[in-house]
Amino acid sequence: MTTLFHGTYAETAPTIKIGKNALGAQDNVFDGLFANSTYSVCESHGSSVFAYEVDSIATNDDLDCDEAVVIIASELMIDADVAAEIASAVAFEESLEDYADNLNPRSEFDCDDLGWEMQRLRGVIARKLGFDAVECEDEHGTSYLIVNKDIKGGECE
Repeated sequence: MTTLFHGTYAETAPTIKIGKNALGAQDNVFDGLFANSTYSVCESHGSSVFAYEVDSIATNDDLDCDEAVVIIASELMIDADVAAEIASAVAFEESLEDYADNLNPRSEFDCDDLGWEMQRLRGVIARKLGFDAVECEDEHGTSYLIVNKDIKGGECE
């Protein structure tokens, strides 16, 4: 079991919601909740920090599989050849700029959103492979996108 932390200005632990419209009028950009293994990193994201316990965290190697191609093809409604290229880029956190025409980020479209879409797709693959979370490189180094909606946050001890 790994403890991950999430910082927020909310007074209660955010729930993990999956689906484009899961947050109502707000964009559900990532289909999950970002967390970090370092408490102090999360303090920079709000006045409250909550703990989430995860059993399984996907790595790049876990995402580099034939199942990921099928998942990407279905998620983006594209053919298997293009899906294979995108799945490889997603698995190894490479730029998706060459595939922008095949993507539909859940926020205003610019190059930053391609990075966010890559993180979302990493989460989609991880969730469908049965993982609770997935590693993602970001401004904090390694962060984690928690994608199992059954995981609930709690008070930090």
